[in-house]
Amino acid sequence: MKKSVLISIFLLGNICFASKFNALAANKTDKSKQEIVTNSSSRAYALTKKLSAEEVYDHSGLVFIGSLKSKENIYNESNINKIKYSFIVETSLKGLEEDTKEIELYQWANLSSPLNSIDESRYMFCFYEPSKNTGLTSLVGGVQGLNKL
Repeated sequence: MKKSVLISIFLLGNICFASKFNALAANKTDKSKQEIVTNSSSRAYALTKKLSAEEVYDHSGLVFIGSLKSKENIYNESNINKIKYSFIVETSLKGLEEDTKEIELYQWANLSSPLNSIDESRYMFCFYEPSKNTGLTSLVGGVQGLNKL
């Protein structure tokens, strides 16, 4: 799939899905948004910065079309509470083998994520490359990395 087609899908998805998530985010105070930015890595800062569709794709390590199969809270002895998301992969676009049918990704449990409010519909997912140290990842630009198809 060409990059221009992906950008078109991003733009359409952002228009349809972002308004719902932005309405939920508007309930947070400016102070809490600032704490998220100052207490997080540069990746988390992208949650508050508007990215172009090309920037979302370029920053992504994993891009695929599919659906959320399940999510599970995981608590371990290292005190890193995670959520394990299992996805059914329909089409691999970047960072996955073409024949990948399922993937499990982990996200820090305390991160507010649009993945917590999606249904089992078809989406295009754009994730950062999982961390080599923790295995954690997140959507590029928060809701900007999630596009309902």
